[in-house]
Amino acid sequence: ACRFALSMKNRRLFRLLTGEMGQKLGDTAFMASLPVPSGCTVFAGNGGPRSHNWPCGVEPNDGVLMVSETLLPSATHLTLPAIHTFIMNRPEVTDAVLSLNRNTSA
Repeated sequence: ACRFALSMKNRRLFRLLTGEMGQKLGDTAFMASLPVPSGCTVFAGNGGPRSHNWPCGVEPNDGVLMVSETLLPSATHLTLPAIHTFIMNRPEVTDAVLSLNRNTSA
């Protein structure tokens, strides 16, 4: 489960903003039950705050997930200087997705 969600899941504002999915991120049993895809690409951000007062602590994170929480076996892993919401806007992500689409449609 996501350390950030675990630390925030009982707070009213977090529940209001994230709804059911925020609660699922903080549910260790649910997260462990998810299948791990093979051959996928994970884009992780490391532009989040690093502080002993932040739920992610001083580990590299995107403000929501720690980079270590994104590591999946058999996945290509790319770490980018971005926060969670803006990872998808990075040119590296666009290039990788376009490249994957070209390779799978050929």
